[in-house]
Amino acid sequence: MKPAPILAAMAALAATASLSTAPAVAQGENFGKPNKSERACFYASNVRGFDAVQDKVLNVKVGANDVYRMELLGSCPNLDYANGIALMSRNSTFICAGLDATIVYDGPNGPQRCQISQISKLTAAEAKALPRDARP
Repeated sequence: MKPAPILAAMAALAATASLSTAPAVAQGENFGKPNKSERACFYASNVRGFDAVQDKVLNVKVGANDVYRMELLGSCPNLDYANGIALMSRNSTFICAGLDATIVYDGPNGPQRCQISQISKLTAAEAKALPRDARP
């Protein structure tokens, strides 16, 4: 597991945008049941570690127990050698979907940017089942 320092300047830049309000809960037949299409969101400042699985997949630890799988839009060379990452959000520090954020890290030739295409929160069982070298 690599600790994930978030760059203060990028976090401050993202924090200047306002947070969107949570959608209202629709009442009806499914009231009180979790919505499968509901997105699992997190604050970029809560990222505690990461591990690059491939050049297109990144597992990120958020808070004490949550693990998110981030699929990247393209290849991110040398991401597995990065000592730290920054998550730059488009709208706020609240990240819900892939296109909400970009990963920035120091590559051998300077800063590298990788667009996130999809984010999914792993269940506790899925996170525990990750191979040791893929756990954030």
